[in-house]
Amino acid sequence: MNFTGLGGSGLPPDIVDQIMVGERAPIRKMQVRKGNKETKLNLVKDIESKVKNIHLSLGEIGDRSGFKDLKLKSTNENVLTGTPTPGTTPTGAWDVEVVRLAKKASAITNGFPDMDKTKAGVGYIRFETKDGEEKEIYISEAASTLSKIADTVNRSGMGVKASVVNDRDDLETPYRLILSGEEMGSENNLGFPNLYFLDGEQDLFFDKNNESQNGTILVDGFEVGIAGNKIENFIPGVTLDIGGAQPGDPVTISVTEDYKAIEGKLDGFVKSVNSVLGFIQSQNTLNKDSDTSKTLGGDYILTNLQTRINRLIQGRVEGTNSSIKRMFELGVEFNRNGTLDFKKEKFNNLIKTNPQDVLNFVVGDGFRVGMFPKIKNAMKAFVDPAFGTIVSRRKSIENNVRDIDKNIGRREKRLLTQEKMLKEKFGKLEENLAKIKNQGGALNALGLTG
Repeated sequence: MNFTGLGGSGLPPDIVDQIMVGERAPIRKMQVRKGNKETKLNLVKDIESKVKNIHLSLGEIGDRSGFKDLKLKSTNENVLTGTPTPGTTPTGAWDVEVVRLAKKASAITNGFPDMDKTKAGVGYIRFETKDGEEKEIYISEAASTLSKIADTVNRSGMGVKASVVNDRDDLETPYRLILSGEEMGSENNLGFPNLYFLDGEQDLFFDKNNESQNGTILVDGFEVGIAGNKIENFIPGVTLDIGGAQPGDPVTISVTEDYKAIEGKLDGFVKSVNSVLGFIQSQNTLNKDSDTSKTLGGDYILTNLQTRINRLIQGRVEGTNSSIKRMFELGVEFNRNGTLDFKKEKFNNLIKTNPQDVLNFVVGDGFRVGMFPKIKNAMKAFVDPAFGTIVSRRKSIENNVRDIDKNIGRREKRLLTQEKMLKEKFGKLEENLAKIKNQGGALNALGLTG
């Protein structure tokens, strides 16, 4: 039975709703508290992300190879290009003359009037491998057009590739089949003795063939053979890609320190630290209207983080075998606003005149000794997935939000039951009052009332 509030009882029709509004007051408080917790959780996630960015910026220059950036310059990139490997490639300059490109073994057939109609018949493509082994690829009559022969060869997996070319100099029979080996160099020669086909619409035979050959380069006037169009191990840590031959015109390859790249990495680190410091300052800017229930103002995590960063940036670094001891010597120092300035001109002058000292100070041994290893280890204490203080705070707030959600759910369930009971009680009350009213009317009708 539900309470309808028809007026017979004299009670307002929404009395149950009014009562339930009061009963839901604790839930509304919990929802407000949950909202504040979620706001604070987002702030904790934000600072966690910013500290991780410090860690990531250090990861790019946190070891000796990462800090020592190199750039390779070629006087003719159409002939030679390459990429150096920091920590492996020495600086210097080398002259290389590409006299001749390496080639694959290949053969070309006579011309056909088309590539997908005229058939060569049934037969075999036979060739000899570099080891003298004879192999053959069977061609059926149905697959004996030039395009289908090329498809069959390419799917054979026998180390031979095929393509059809259009020879514009031959107007009547412009289409030719080219077969070639997959590897370059004299050691990878293939023999293409003959094509064997019967009952075709036109004969198919090899018109010309080329043997594989080594490429030739000149290094400091000495001729060197190469098996492919790459030069490996000539410069440690560099594979030079050959784009073309240019006899009589040496190409100079130079490898130098890329100070701009190093400056950019250090600048990225400074920006990531300033992002953290700026966040801390914004959270700690409190006034009479500040609500610390949904901010991190004055939070011990921010206080510890700021103190740790300040000490690391301003403190001495020992044991690096470097004359540099503090970050300000690199041009990284605090300004009046409490964030970092990076004086790039000062840094570049220092690294150009004394790169080894800069490397030793910043990178150290890459693990514990050195400016960046110290910062990296310190930041790990805040964002370590298992024990980091910021991570622990995030997990704690997430648990709080889940607990509030559970409490709200339990209370909502109880209130639904309570609302149902109230409606039934007021319904019965209304029914009883209506009965009494009806009985009074009946007595009046009989003249029994007084």
